[in-house]
Amino acid sequence: MSPPPTTNQRIARAWALLAVLGLLLWLTQLARGAQTEVTVAFAPQFRGQPLVFDELRATNSSGQALGITRLDLLLSGLAVRRTNGTWLEKPYWFAYLSGRAGRTNFALRDLPPGNYDRLRFTIGVPAEQNRGNPAQWDAGHPLNPTVNGLHWNWQGGYVFLALEGNYTESQPHSGTPKDLGRTKLGSSASLSIPNLSRSFPMNRLGATDSVAPLSHPSPAIPLASVRVAQPSVGRDSVESRPARATSVGKPGSTESHPTSGFSWHLATERQLMTVEVPVALRIADTGAAPLAQTLRLPFELARVFDTLSLNDDTSSTHSREDDAVADRLRQSVEQAFRADDLQSPLVGRDVPTAPPDTSRSRMVGGGVRTPNPTNPIGTPYRFTMSAAFPKPALPLDNPLTEEGVALGRRLFNDPLLSRAEKQSCASCHQMDAGTVDAGRAFSVGVDGLPGKRNAMPLYNLAWKSEFFWDGRAKSLRHQALMPIQDALEMHETLENVVRKLVGRDSVEPHLERSEASAASISGGVTASRDARFALASFVGKWGSTESHPTYATMFTRAFGTPDITAERIGLALEQFLLTLTSHDAKFDRVLRGEAKFTEQEQRGFELFHTEHDPRRGQFGADCFHCHGGPLFQNVAFANNGLEHEPRDLGRYLVTGREGDQGKFSVPSLRNVELTAPYMHDGRFATLEDAVFHYVRGVRRSPTLDPNLAKHPPGGVRIPPEDLHALVAFLKTLTEERLRSPSAQLTPKP
Repeated sequence: MSPPPTTNQRIARAWALLAVLGLLLWLTQLARGAQTEVTVAFAPQFRGQPLVFDELRATNSSGQALGITRLDLLLSGLAVRRTNGTWLEKPYWFAYLSGRAGRTNFALRDLPPGNYDRLRFTIGVPAEQNRGNPAQWDAGHPLNPTVNGLHWNWQGGYVFLALEGNYTESQPHSGTPKDLGRTKLGSSASLSIPNLSRSFPMNRLGATDSVAPLSHPSPAIPLASVRVAQPSVGRDSVESRPARATSVGKPGSTESHPTSGFSWHLATERQLMTVEVPVALRIADTGAAPLAQTLRLPFELARVFDTLSLNDDTSSTHSREDDAVADRLRQSVEQAFRADDLQSPLVGRDVPTAPPDTSRSRMVGGGVRTPNPTNPIGTPYRFTMSAAFPKPALPLDNPLTEEGVALGRRLFNDPLLSRAEKQSCASCHQMDAGTVDAGRAFSVGVDGLPGKRNAMPLYNLAWKSEFFWDGRAKSLRHQALMPIQDALEMHETLENVVRKLVGRDSVEPHLERSEASAASISGGVTASRDARFALASFVGKWGSTESHPTYATMFTRAFGTPDITAERIGLALEQFLLTLTSHDAKFDRVLRGEAKFTEQEQRGFELFHTEHDPRRGQFGADCFHCHGGPLFQNVAFANNGLEHEPRDLGRYLVTGREGDQGKFSVPSLRNVELTAPYMHDGRFATLEDAVFHYVRGVRRSPTLDPNLAKHPPGGVRIPPEDLHALVAFLKTLTEERLRSPSAQLTPKP
């Protein structure tokens, strides 16, 4: 009897079996012939010319000038037809397209050899996915809400197509706007929020039976169960809008015309759109190297806009069942893919396939790519978040570890990163003040000079891919190093920072501990040497398990060697910042059924998530368009009407696109109660002031967000009691633990 095989023999046999399977797979592919990847290039156009975004260049059949600022679509159900009439379908295929962002291509992969004559897809998401949990999708997936920004409310469901922009009114409206009284609600059942997943039951929100209808009602909830808000007895609704005088055309133009905004959002399964177009694809059965083919798919927007003359009745739709505008748009969108140049088949063009780029690792969510993970050692960090949050795109080349986070936390609180060792990152991002510079419109740098913009909060950065108010940093590791080098902030060089961190290890640990109690991280530039000698209490578990470790020790634990470099400083700071999550406010406890809203908070919730569309009996505050979903933010940049002519050009300074003038990052509203003053320039001292801006203070300009431009001059008209209800609801987004100075020590796991 032969002895049992050794471990090495078992491993060798397993590798041999894998090699045989690989050979069989290769032979199968060779027998089937080379497979071709076909790129479909979505090409929005207007009367045959490429669409130019942000400028009033297009004209509809009513003579109105149009400026498109957004064209986003979700696609599903891809299929191609062989010339023999049989279809090849990919029912679980999805794509997200964004015309303005240049995300306009999708791929047909692994098509077997043959001839194909038809291409078919659906604009929209089938019921199973549309009613499902949006948090289930991986980071980078087209249906992840952080990717598409098209899943906006608590009733569930995606927006299938978002088409927004501005237009000139053919005839100015007359009349004066009338204030709305407090709206009262209908008599049907109160709003309940459907389960997002079995592991995370979503319970009924609110302590009262008064509700307002939300935008994009889910097909899973009958419309009859959603109440329709009505104006109070004795108060008039807005029946007409006065002319809106604002400059139009190319941003910066001085020509004045009455203009308004349009916002078309097609959603619900009623508005699913099927597109089928002729193609001419031939995939050869040659066994040669694969070829890439490209199909251009024109989308003729004139067919959409010529069907409707824009006015107060037609400029907005949220796809309710009785909305004829949505039905009309669905039909015209389907026909927009059947323009004259589509009568002939779309012909694939053969292009040699580029060799794969294997020199860099995959990096989701933007950011700098590095060839391999920088810190493959250490203890994995347990990243926690709400089950309702979308999956974040954590950096694959900088995995979170306990050691890396501890190092980043220590660096964040160390004034050695600044010139003359006067400030730390935490001096302007105080952990017990919502991670902002409490009470300051502009932080003061090491030289006593004020900055140019308000310090932004640092919570839930894992769900963002561009940083700062203007989005100039594409990764947290880069963002974290910029303030160090900024002359108005920490005003230091990275070379000096590295030199000081290396030299600091010669300081006697007992001297640091003896002076730790004399310093305060919240003291900023006025504290004695700031927080340098208080670091022992800010180094996470190291401070409680051993004497204060040297930086060389901490860099070794985090990255494997004691080398201190600028790149590693950025990576450590990135790890720490990614762990600053906020997801346990009263709102979240209500969501879990552990608390109830007061009547005023419930009213604020309703107003926040309801559009303002008096023509259709909707009298909400329309906040969700920019601050929707469980994160209460989106990844876009918007002009919220602070000025007629922006003094700070914002996003434009990064992109150079004139349509980005005056646009800034849309911040999260979580912990907004703690982050005063508000806006990029800190102009509003209180939360009430900031909310009131959207009621009376919105200034019209060419780049004003269409979801604000469609409203009456000044903003959404709601009475004072509703304004206070909104503020009450916003305060339910505050995590009480963040009020405590102990929050400076470590983010809550």
